[in-house]
Amino acid sequence: MGRRLALGMFLFICFTGGSAYAGDGFIKAGLIIHPKNDLSASDRYLIDFGSDYQVGYMVGVGWEIASAYYSEDFAGTTLRTVPINAFFNVKIMPPSEGIRPFGKVGVGALTTIFNIDNDTESNTDAAIHFSGGVELTKFVLELQGQKRFKSDSDFTWIVLAGFVF
Repeated sequence: MGRRLALGMFLFICFTGGSAYAGDGFIKAGLIIHPKNDLSASDRYLIDFGSDYQVGYMVGVGWEIASAYYSEDFAGTTLRTVPINAFFNVKIMPPSEGIRPFGKVGVGALTTIFNIDNDTESNTDAAIHFSGGVELTKFVLELQGQKRFKSDSDFTWIVLAGFVF
């Protein structure tokens, strides 16, 4: 299942992210830095991809999807988890080339799919995210915060690095 998900994400990026009319496609790898919940880095990574479209002098709109695949064994039972985060964004960034700082705010959904012994359940919540970073020509560094609209949820903070094409 993990290989098929990775292949599907790769094909989706190749055929949609970079082909956007007047848009910048991107792909980033991320690491959740808060909350860690005593998880190793192999259970806190994600892959993020999407596209941004300039609609004004310093304003753009875009979308992004982040996902991963985690698997853990418990006494003969395997728990598989697939988070899928999808957001629509507004991006503020100077139109210059080279070093470009940016900020984004977006709304969307945080979905988690759980599978235990072939029994699958999912949970989806509306969410908001904020991010800021810098594009260095075709390389991007970003810090992103995500929060479910539920009042008892905390922000999840993610550090991302990747490429713009």
